[in-house]
Amino acid sequence: EIKESFRIPALQEHPASQSTAEEVKVSLTPCNDTAAAQEVPQNFDEAVSDLVNLKIGILGNVDSGKSTLTGILSSAPGSLDDGRGSMRSRVFNFNHEQKNGRTSSVAHEIMGFEASGEQYVTKLAHTSKKNKIWPDVVGNSAKIIHLLDMCGHEKYLKTTMHGLTSLFPDYCMLVVGSNMGISKMTKEHLGISCALNLPIFVVFTKIDIAPEDVYQENLKKMLKIMKANCQKIPVQIKGTEDVLKLKDTIATGKVCPIFSVSSCTGEGISELRQFMSMLPKSAQRVNVLKVPMPVQ
Repeated sequence: EIKESFRIPALQEHPASQSTAEEVKVSLTPCNDTAAAQEVPQNFDEAVSDLVNLKIGILGNVDSGKSTLTGILSSAPGSLDDGRGSMRSRVFNFNHEQKNGRTSSVAHEIMGFEASGEQYVTKLAHTSKKNKIWPDVVGNSAKIIHLLDMCGHEKYLKTTMHGLTSLFPDYCMLVVGSNMGISKMTKEHLGISCALNLPIFVVFTKIDIAPEDVYQENLKKMLKIMKANCQKIPVQIKGTEDVLKLKDTIATGKVCPIFSVSSCTGEGISELRQFMSMLPKSAQRVNVLKVPMPVQ
């Protein structure tokens, strides 16, 4: 039995799939009262075809703050987390993700930017449904950034791999918990991004609760990894001037900006928003997508 509130286009378009689902009695329970649980507008790809449209894959170890950061970036500037998961609850797709606080599926959110570079704030504050909010954002924006919140747990690595290879992100945002260190899965996600030739920028989260010595040690490790293993030039972003210097070089993939933010205090979030508003279409990804795909 498939609940009506969770519409699956694939099952409606293909009768064979519908009968198979009924035979095995598939049951999907969407997350209630969250934007992530709502249906994505069916004509979304067509609507953004004439706009500057970027996709950013958000990677990082479990509990590093990816979903919380995704919720903040896709909300109105000034929105902050309460430290108890208020922002990540806007992003999760299913009830079990709400309960354990961990992503097990690829979550989709968008950011809209006006021609001036300012993030568009939807006037539909009374609803959290994507099929209401997204058309409003797309219709009033000159640039759309599609945020792809990936799974961080090793158990869901295949889901993350599928998202990276099927959704063709232009950039990778590697999220690292300042108080957690560079974990095995952080290195794994970084290695995958480098193998796919994705331009990367790093975001250290939770700087408000991380001890200064721990944060500095983790930052030092990341700088070393970027230089030695990834052959990239790491650049710490400390203000607007640093952001402006990188706008013409980030798409090449040779430079790796490193941000430090707090989802609770808002420190560093404005610089991250400004940086994302200036991101161009990745030249490497455009070239890759132009290559003819052999059909066997």
